[in-house]
Amino acid sequence: MSILNNYRINFFGGIEVDVSVPNNKATYPVDGQKHDIFNPATSTLTDFIYKHGISDEEIIDMFQTPTEEGYFTNGGWNVYGQHSVTTQKVKVYTSGHPGAVTTDTPLANFDFSLLGSVNPDTNQAYTSSPVMVDLNPLGQTYSQIAVGGLLLGDPDKPLLYIQSDQICGNIGNSSGGLSFKTLIGANDAPGSSNFAGTWQVTFPITEDVKKASALSGNDEADQIIRGLLNTKGATGIVVNFSFFEMCPQMTTEEYNTKLAQRQTPRNPSVGRIIGTLSVACEGETANNPDGRLLISHIDNTERENQTAPAFACISKVQEQEFLSVNMSLAFLQSTFREDRAGFKTVPPKPAIDFGKLTIVGGKESTTYGPDYINYYQYGGIIDIPLDKQTSQSFASNPLVINGEKVVHNNHLLLKETSYRLYSSDIDVYVGDKAGDSKEITIQVRYLGGALDTDQTILLSTNENTPGFADYLDLDLDEGKPTRAIPVKAGATSFKYTIQVADNSPGKNDLDEMAGFYDINFNLGEAQQTINTRKFQYTNFDLVEGDPVTWELVYQHALRYHYLNFLGMSTVFPLNDAETILKHREGIKTRMSSRYWPTTLYMPIVRSMSPSQVRLINAFAFSEPWDPNKAI
Repeated sequence: MSILNNYRINFFGGIEVDVSVPNNKATYPVDGQKHDIFNPATSTLTDFIYKHGISDEEIIDMFQTPTEEGYFTNGGWNVYGQHSVTTQKVKVYTSGHPGAVTTDTPLANFDFSLLGSVNPDTNQAYTSSPVMVDLNPLGQTYSQIAVGGLLLGDPDKPLLYIQSDQICGNIGNSSGGLSFKTLIGANDAPGSSNFAGTWQVTFPITEDVKKASALSGNDEADQIIRGLLNTKGATGIVVNFSFFEMCPQMTTEEYNTKLAQRQTPRNPSVGRIIGTLSVACEGETANNPDGRLLISHIDNTERENQTAPAFACISKVQEQEFLSVNMSLAFLQSTFREDRAGFKTVPPKPAIDFGKLTIVGGKESTTYGPDYINYYQYGGIIDIPLDKQTSQSFASNPLVINGEKVVHNNHLLLKETSYRLYSSDIDVYVGDKAGDSKEITIQVRYLGGALDTDQTILLSTNENTPGFADYLDLDLDEGKPTRAIPVKAGATSFKYTIQVADNSPGKNDLDEMAGFYDINFNLGEAQQTINTRKFQYTNFDLVEGDPVTWELVYQHALRYHYLNFLGMSTVFPLNDAETILKHREGIKTRMSSRYWPTTLYMPIVRSMSPSQVRLINAFAFSEPWDPNKAI
């Protein structure tokens, strides 16, 4: 559990997430009824739109029309979002080993940035930002951020500089990626303003990273970074961070005024980010924190049964042992900030003061008084000193953390789930043909360590998944909606192969078996949900060798992406055949599998199927249709 038991660098600042919200669930009203516009499973428009001859202009006009309820527009609060994720005025506040993290550090005030990818062809950096990618835009469990690296300090004199394409995983309560954080959310904002999202990403430590880092000119700071990069057993740099107090930058009135003036305004969600950077060691999970999981059960709020996770481990510095706990989500706030947009360097309000914490594990207990005011400066992590007897008892028993006060009818109570399931393979693209498969690894723990006894993991599915499609071969137990997976005592993980069912139409002209599917792994209270997507494999009613027309490619591949992501089309109009032909070389490159891991892949939301990519390429290069051509 490297972030908790190694040297930490903690940062705080602002974050901007520019997601295009029609991507979620856009509807078109006809005769008092709302009808879906998009079919995200196939990345096309619904039959309803074609049956009623509804034009692009009518859909865009509907998106921009204010709602009857006076809440933004029918297209949501951000019709022209470009899915970028941008850190803003984020700086290091503290650093140090467990129990000795301090503001008195030579690393203080260094800038922290998440980066976009280096162009694979030109090796040019800083050409894009990280991008948010929903595997399932209708889902409510997880999202992911594609990132290209990170930077501490000045790009001309970097303290730490890494360029490496990685997926930043969205973590939470093992079954969902959002956690309740603020009792009273923002005015004129979605309900998500009450919640926080937590993320983790790991970048490999390479010789190139070592050569490009520790060049700030601050000798003490450079020495710390060199020491970090050369930590014994370290294989990577891990970053764990949370977004909270997120709301649209503009109010309904401000946004609708700009739309009425025929502008194409961006209205990103803006909020705060707090987090921690440390080293990752061999065997640790890349984008989901290792360690012990405690769940904060938040009662007596307007939204019942809300939870938030905390991650813990016992760390040791010299002879002193600590229980280190990341409480960044468990420390609640009472109200949202007053300043909607200009808050980046203003500290958040103090967390709710629940008084001293009592921590119990077995027959031993201890108390600790957190810094509720400045918790954000420390990544939300607390280090609780332990004597040896207490440490031994905590190591072998489930933990409970209790606050002494009841505030705003809320009581801080965290309970450890003795067993824990988690994975870095949260979002899985399983391929588009029958027999395609992907092996995933699920971590399994008992009190943060190996299983104490033989256990049975239960696999199940969620038939309420939006875009649900029965395209997987799950090999369920006969007559049951589950499958039992035995795991032996002493294990810390198991593997499972997700496979597209052989009865999927596969190479037929039309493959209805496309869409999204959630797989749940359960062990007692522990759960990990894996989101899967299968792209549609189709011939578009073409015969191999047929020519591909503009009308066909626009209807089956480009119209969905044009209308769903209008912000991108203000720069690069996907509804214009001449633009596609003029830029065909660049388009083909950006849609190639080589660009898939980068933040430069087109479309950045990765919603285009391989069949659609083949269709666009065939049109752009006047090639006959080939349903199996390499891309």
